[in-house]
Amino acid sequence: MRLYLWAPLGGEMKVAARLDWDRDVGSVRYAPSWLEAPDAYALDPLNLPLGDEDRLIEQNRGIPGVLSDAGPDRWGRRLMERLSSRPPRNEAEWVLATAGAGTGAIRASLSRSALPPVQPVYPQVTLEQIEEASRQVAEGGFPPPPMYEILCVQSGALGGARPKAAMLIDGRQVIAKFQQPQQDTVDVPRLEAACLALAKRAGIDAVEASVTSAHGRSVLLVDRFDRRGGVPLHYLSARSLLAVYRASELDTVSPGGRATYAAIAAAARRMGIEGAGAELFRRMAFNYAIGNTDDHLQNHGFLYDEGWRLAPAFDIVAIGGESLAIGAGRQGRARTRENLLSGAGDFGLRASEADAILEQAITAARGLGDELDRLAMPAGERAQVLRHLCDEAR
Repeated sequence: MRLYLWAPLGGEMKVAARLDWDRDVGSVRYAPSWLEAPDAYALDPLNLPLGDEDRLIEQNRGIPGVLSDAGPDRWGRRLMERLSSRPPRNEAEWVLATAGAGTGAIRASLSRSALPPVQPVYPQVTLEQIEEASRQVAEGGFPPPPMYEILCVQSGALGGARPKAAMLIDGRQVIAKFQQPQQDTVDVPRLEAACLALAKRAGIDAVEASVTSAHGRSVLLVDRFDRRGGVPLHYLSARSLLAVYRASELDTVSPGGRATYAAIAAAARRMGIEGAGAELFRRMAFNYAIGNTDDHLQNHGFLYDEGWRLAPAFDIVAIGGESLAIGAGRQGRARTRENLLSGAGDFGLRASEADAILEQAITAARGLGDELDRLAMPAGERAQVLRHLCDEAR
């Protein structure tokens, strides 16, 4: 199967490359017209640098990571498999199914002359309708037939495992993230809102978010950081940039590990992103302090906007645990102060600078109780969450 990869260039979508895919092996080659453009950029500067040669893709079932970033993850696949009359049958068909609603701007098409029209969110559909339909699917049921297509369009292309939907609310392009009443032991939308607010206090560039409700259940509305004025921006996850689709424990040990905060920082330096080392250490420190141990590589990313930059921090939830999801220092994923500080030099920081950043993160995390009170989280749930803080923040 041959797919054409379209990406934004000069204010419009153009063919950037073609992907020849067969039985989980792919081959990518940039389009001559893309290479000739004066403002051309690499879709993935480390794995797909600009050039006129074919690049073999044997990992990730033959799909370039930058393309799978724009496609459905566990929640989206679950939706399409349950609701679509003809769900995708292979990895190539999955990336064709995004229809412009996925993360970032890159799209795949069977045509090199035209892209299928973007399927817009349905402005007449209310948050309550989408929340109810998502809850029914999450609980193993089926929403009413008119909601099948709507739910697939507004939710199917989004990443992650939790129920969510792309929405247009009061002129804002947002991702609405819902509760899972049968699985969540705490109000996760309120908890994530609190964690994002505290991340900003820690000096982190984090996404804007607010809490509302539907049918008496909390909903987190997160502004789309991959859109500017409604126009999609090119996005690349850290997982795809580092080409880490499976990681061993050795991969999480700095300085040589591939699945570490230090590895993301090193890649950012190679991309010419200034200040990335300090920002990534700051995010790592806050995740340690707050207890966000789901900080995997897909929860870190990069945007291309006339140059590469770090995407804002997102998906920060205090869930607790003794290990971070990716490597933090010489002791791998261990969630300890000593481990974080052991690799300060990998981020271009002096020991005193790293210690100051860590203290700022801990100070911000100490405000979690007050922030949860502001968001009216029940006392029992609040006490459960506060146990996830690091010892210094309690």
